Amino acid sequence: MQNEVYRSSNLEDKRTAEASQVIDSRAAVVEGQRRFERRTKASAPLLPTSPSKAAALMGLLEQDAGVSVETQLQRLLRAFAAAGEVTCLEAQRLLDIRHPPARVLNLRHAGYEIGTRWVVQTTERGYTHRTMAYTLLAAPKAGEVR
Repeated sequence: MQNEVYRSSNLEDKRTAEASQVIDSRAAVVEGQRRFERRTKASAPLLPTSPSKAAALMGLLEQDAGVSVETQLQRLLRAFAAAGEVTCLEAQRLLDIRHPPARVLNLRHAGYEIGTRWVVQTTERGYTHRTMAYTLLAAPKAGEVR
């Protein structure tokens, strides 16, 4: 009986030691992530979009208020005309388009030619994101149906 008690307490000690190692390793990972975020935040520019571009895009939102797909498509087309290039984050934040890749796909199906490229952009909180930038290359030709 005494041997069984000794064995069970040894097992509990082992489990406790293993659990504390897991907690320590998780703490190290979290601390590493925090250090990375502080470094990234410190070196990031404060504004991801120029104030003039942001004002122009926000003005488009006021002109074409609404959440329907058609309204979002019109806003995106006007944004291409006004700003040239629109990133995914700008479309979400400033044009109130919840899923810009879907709207770009809608435009492509309608015959628009839209170029894409990866860019790194910083949010207002200072976090950097790799996101897509879209550019309208060509409108559909008259009578072209896809």
